[in-house]
Amino acid sequence: MNHRSILRAVAGASLAAAAACAVSSYPTTVSRPAQDAPARFVRADSSAISGTPGSAACTSPIVDPRTSARLTMERATGGRGDYSAAAGAYGLRPGELLRVDCANGEPIGIVRG
Repeated sequence: MNHRSILRAVAGASLAAAAACAVSSYPTTVSRPAQDAPARFVRADSSAISGTPGSAACTSPIVDPRTSARLTMERATGGRGDYSAAAGAYGLRPGELLRVDCANGEPIGIVRG
């Protein structure tokens, strides 16, 4: 394989990677509000979630204080975390996650997974 062929292969791989990032960019937009979610989720030890809005570290798992349902963080950025929950919980459909504000545990809404 010559130098030009190697450069083409690297350029092609870089273009494919960039295209994949553009298609799956994060954060996705909230599609609708959550249904029957608590006002605030809590940490696994039942303590309140607190931090600096917009830059708080997200914790996992988090818990619904009313039902003890556990949610697991799938991804996070900018002080917001997207959490998986049991099918049907909070109005989630297959392939969806619940976005939560990591500074206070407030549900933000439902997003694509």
